[in-house]
Amino acid sequence: MLVRHCMTSNVRTLRPEQNCLDALHEMRRLRVRRMPVLRDDRLVGIVTLSGLYHVLPRTPAQADSAEGIDAEERRVQQIMSTPVKTLQPNDHLEAAAQMMLTEKISGVPVVRDEHLVGIITESDIFRAVWRVLGEGGGVRVILEEQHHTQGAQPDYVALLLKHGCRLHSFLRFPGPDGGDLVHLRVVGPRASALVDDLAASTATLLSIDRTP
Repeated sequence: MLVRHCMTSNVRTLRPEQNCLDALHEMRRLRVRRMPVLRDDRLVGIVTLSGLYHVLPRTPAQADSAEGIDAEERRVQQIMSTPVKTLQPNDHLEAAAQMMLTEKISGVPVVRDEHLVGIITESDIFRAVWRVLGEGGGVRVILEEQHHTQGAQPDYVALLLKHGCRLHSFLRFPGPDGGDLVHLRVVGPRASALVDDLAASTATLLSIDRTP
């Protein structure tokens, strides 16, 4: 899955010369936690809600003080984060997840030829994972393949062909005990027979459920 399949394309932006109070009102109105900053259609920074809360006064008394008035009039360009970590539309989704984990950020602008074309956030990745794991019907099987187990691991393609089932989703990832955990969702009238074959294999079935 690529970044362009999951990103939000209609991105609202800020200008460097806007003041911080206006930026806060705009972000609250749009219910967003971050906004890219553009100058002449070029991405020059990003502002987060937490960054604005850090510099703006939080009480009426603070807002009425000289320091508070000063803070509200500060320009976006003075508090924006720069340089900005970015992704390309054809980057893989795991690259976006890795960047967010490594950089401890929750959203990344997406650019093409230095022009902003979208933004991808943690929520976008969660929705993508849900589409893979949770959306669609059929039988969902979670099993564990142990590397030290004698005998071949299940031949999933052969089993699908044998029972005339359609593969909806397949994920393999490292388990906590040294083996691989496999998430398998299959659709077809003989899905139960396929599960019986899996139960007779060298893998350990952890969960079986039928989803509507």
